[in-house]
Amino acid sequence: RVFPIGDCGIVTSKFCGVMRDIDFELDARRDLPASAGMSSAGWGPGMQIERKFNDYTIRCIEGDDPARSIGTFVVQIFVDDDSPDMITETTGKRDGAIEDCWMANIDSDENSEVLVFTKSAGSGGYAHLYVYDFDGSKLVSTALPNPDSDLMSGYQGRDWYELDDGVLSRKFPLYRDGDPNCCPQGGNRVIEFDSAINAWRLSSDDTSGEGTDHPGVAER
Repeated sequence: RVFPIGDCGIVTSKFCGVMRDIDFELDARRDLPASAGMSSAGWGPGMQIERKFNDYTIRCIEGDDPARSIGTFVVQIFVDDDSPDMITETTGKRDGAIEDCWMANIDSDENSEVLVFTKSAGSGGYAHLYVYDFDGSKLVSTALPNPDSDLMSGYQGRDWYELDDGVLSRKFPLYRDGDPNCCPQGGNRVIEFDSAINAWRLSSDDTSGEGTDHPGVAER
């Protein structure tokens, strides 16, 4: 079915949202840049994402589960030298497929954190972030504080996590009352985790309320 491409707005899973009168969605390809360390053979059960952070290499591996929509994952950390040895690993249960993973120091303590980002199946596309504290020898499950309720007003999923220069951000469209799932009209919310206050705050990239009458935080 041929249809015109409208303004993308927020990018969801690296694709534009589905527009009105279009009754299907395309599954996003799982391709990542070569720097992400994903196998060039394509994504599938047991595939992995590999990244480097300082003196360590981190691997996030999707479990060999019957379905990708729910299952398990494994996180492994190696020392990055001529003969890399695995320092530690941990397993977890996931809701959705792995989209990315990172190691970074994003809070106020001295330890680094391992972040595993997944997206749930279905039209909501809810993002989940699994966080582990790494002290140089072991991984301990932890969690970041939830955003304040005013930051999440109008949230109905379709969110996306990114890590840029050590700053963790979360992006999602805002829904007004009565908006259909396909077409949020409240602008785009972008929040960042601020380690100095150990809380989420509005990002300068936030566009909620611009060109609309939606009473978003950006207008206060």
